[in-house]
Amino acid sequence: MKTERRLSQAAYEKIDTEELGLPTSPELKNHQELQRKYTSSWLWRTLAAMVSNENFDPSLSRLATRLRVPIGEIVEALEGLEKLGIIRRSADGYERILKYVYFSDRDLDPSQVLADHVLISTQILGRLDPRNPELKSFYRTGFVASNEKSVRKFCKQLEEIMKTFLMESAAESSDGVYALSFSSVEVSGPGERGEVQ
Repeated sequence: MKTERRLSQAAYEKIDTEELGLPTSPELKNHQELQRKYTSSWLWRTLAAMVSNENFDPSLSRLATRLRVPIGEIVEALEGLEKLGIIRRSADGYERILKYVYFSDRDLDPSQVLADHVLISTQILGRLDPRNPELKSFYRTGFVASNEKSVRKFCKQLEEIMKTFLMESAAESSDGVYALSFSSVEVSGPGERGEVQ
């Protein structure tokens, strides 16, 4: 149990893995794989957040119906979240151990972080449905002529807003789980001024 707690600290508090004394251990590799599943799955992240809801119903069949996924996927996600130390079983079903989970991508492989972001963003977009007002869908896109300095400032502000929103939401009661995804990319590509045709 002590090893599991230390592994959770490595994931959430960015303790150097060598400090754990388990740089190549099977437990650490298994933990990293579970962490990857968490960061790239809307279902794992939704269930982790749902456990915090006051009206959370731990019935596997009801969760599967509500989230429109097979029961086996619900079981796999709940067991994975337990192993990560995010939730634990309780007399009423499950309870959240970590108040909020926020992964910084600064110490991770950028190509894997991007792949996970694209995957989970696609999963989120696939659940949008403007014809169903119960889903409370909100979406915006923008294409803006700007400069790198302004975009970096804007993205930094978005990251801070997301962290603040996460912490404020953890301190309040919740009525649902809302998925958010932000991306920014220069779509015009670098260019030089050419001749007018």
